Amino acid sequence: MDPKLLLLKHFEKIVLGCFVAFLLFVVSGLLGSPEALEKAAGIGAAMEKVEKFVNTEASLPAAKGPGWKAELQRKLDPGSIPAAEPWPAWISHRRPGIVYYVEVIDKTFTAEHGGPIDVTGDTSQQGQIQLNWGVSPDTKYVTVSYEIYRSVDQKDEWQKVGETDELSFVDKDISSRLSYVYKVVSLAVLDKTDGIFSDPENQVTLRDEDKRVESSVVGPFATQREIQIIPVSTAPMTEEIEIRDPDFKETCNVIVRKQINGAWEEKSFYRIGIGDPIGAQKGRLDFTTGAVLADVLEDEEGEGLKTIKAIKIRWPDGQEEVVKSDDPKLGEK
Repeated sequence: MDPKLLLLKHFEKIVLGCFVAFLLFVVSGLLGSPEALEKAAGIGAAMEKVEKFVNTEASLPAAKGPGWKAELQRKLDPGSIPAAEPWPAWISHRRPGIVYYVEVIDKTFTAEHGGPIDVTGDTSQQGQIQLNWGVSPDTKYVTVSYEIYRSVDQKDEWQKVGETDELSFVDKDISSRLSYVYKVVSLAVLDKTDGIFSDPENQVTLRDEDKRVESSVVGPFATQREIQIIPVSTAPMTEEIEIRDPDFKETCNVIVRKQINGAWEEKSFYRIGIGDPIGAQKGRLDFTTGAVLADVLEDEEGEGLKTIKAIKIRWPDGQEEVVKSDDPKLGEK
């Protein structure tokens, strides 16, 4: 039989027996030495402690404060009996009846989304910029996708140039003469394949501010330039020419330098007028540039009174660029 049930069933007999023993000790104390009286008094005090412990009822506190579970466990757990006054060795530390615990499990969870980290740009490949990034360790219970935004030196508005589920993106829709800055936007949704969702009682939430997280801005990055236009001579409109020949058309002669099969090739083109395309197919080599002559500028005085030829060209994307005869040739040291 369970000792606890046995103790509870015969508790009155035990108390009666102890009481009789106590009386015997008292009687013997009256007839015996002071040492016997002290021993009898100690047994009586121990019995009072046992009776108080057995009759104590553990109950939930009326007001459930922050420590109510610990308080309930303290009342119910026999291992928490104060050790200031040791129990006699012959007394069991188990309370008669059923000792039970109340445990409240919190099944609400908050998903976390740290956003992209360590964004870098690689311009080693001709005509493209590759972005790479990592996932924040503060991300859990979500799956993410990415949007890539680009700006020209942050002077223009941000333009979305792509989206991906991977940790890299290659931007090829770029101009070799411009520099770009980027930012990566991470979009998060709850990952229903995560093991935490296997328990239908679990409640996982994603805060609104964590659904869209932007990386820091990186760049500027510029690709290796593929085309260069250098003016060799110019024929700008002057007041004298305007009086003498109103039909005069401004022209220039240029050198077109272009990377073909990984090497710089160049070809001269003559008498290009305003609005004319610059470059053309020459035999097996393609020297087309997509640019047109926008303006022939007045000669500029450089250092040492050197005449500098300058023209303005317009690229297919509408961007305009001023190039000069003393621009260093790309690819040459």
